[in-house]
Amino acid sequence: MTGRFLRKSRWVFPFLLAAVVALAPGCAITNGDGNSSGGSFTVAYVPGVTKNPYFSTIKRAMDSVAEANDITVDYQGTPNFDPTEQTNVLNAVLAQKPDLLILAPTDPVALRAPVERFLAADIPVILIDGNLENEDGIISTIQSDQEAGGRLAGERMAELTDGKGTVAVINIVSGVPSLDARVEGFTNALQDAAPDIELAPVQNAGGNPSQSQDTTRSLMVAYPDLAGVFGVTEVNAEGAAAAFKAAGKDIPIAAYDATPLEVSYLEEGQIDFLVAQNAKRIGELAMQFAVDYLNGDEDSVERHVVLDTVGVDLENIEQPEIAEVLYGPAIN
Repeated sequence: MTGRFLRKSRWVFPFLLAAVVALAPGCAITNGDGNSSGGSFTVAYVPGVTKNPYFSTIKRAMDSVAEANDITVDYQGTPNFDPTEQTNVLNAVLAQKPDLLILAPTDPVALRAPVERFLAADIPVILIDGNLENEDGIISTIQSDQEAGGRLAGERMAELTDGKGTVAVINIVSGVPSLDARVEGFTNALQDAAPDIELAPVQNAGGNPSQSQDTTRSLMVAYPDLAGVFGVTEVNAEGAAAAFKAAGKDIPIAAYDATPLEVSYLEEGQIDFLVAQNAKRIGELAMQFAVDYLNGDEDSVERHVVLDTVGVDLENIEQPEIAEVLYGPAIN
């Protein structure tokens, strides 16, 4: 993958550095706050899930670029990380005929069909934070180097556990390329750095922190020598931290993302290491590429963009460059 925004993933060491549309039952579309109005073009943004600090930080960054370029942002989504619900949202969005779609796909296969319908209607599509199995016709993909971010967490977990005991991985669901890459990077790095560590089978706990909290309680019973947990997403990390806190356990957690709650747990010592994505930059690039494409400047649109992930702990969290990648609060 090439392009002027292509980066290597890195670890920053402290010493180195709006309408409601009727859908299928259980699937609610949300129009977020802060939408532009009266723009010359309308760009639809469908995140992986609403009420989420990561996707909300992306949304605010999009809004900033959109406002400067007279673009209306139509923000619609579902609070559940679910391909069927996301497909229903996309069908409703398509009926509104936006000029361009920015999508964070929840499934690489299931979401191709609804995307095909946008392409057939001559509506260009930009993907963020994920892939489709077939990306023909997609004008740009923007995401973090997920495998490298997983490796950061695995390397730190090896240090936190002194290379001993059992380490568990808690995910939302398997089969999502971005999440699978995090798991692969983590497990490979951990096994390379600490070959004596036992890896428990990956636990798919769903997209609610309470589910990960229950899973963590079960792991503590099943593995009395549980030495650490990798939270593949923020909901997994937040659930694990809540379980350990309630049990009075001091078991290391390394996790993806940098939500306000995760940062709070980090400051309390309940989470030890975070892998932050540059959500703000993802949002800025996605909307700038949308602006460029809609204004006929297709040469400025990068086909593939891969951005850094950044390791965050108590030693570097006060640094200005770290503050830039911490997520803001969730919006609807």
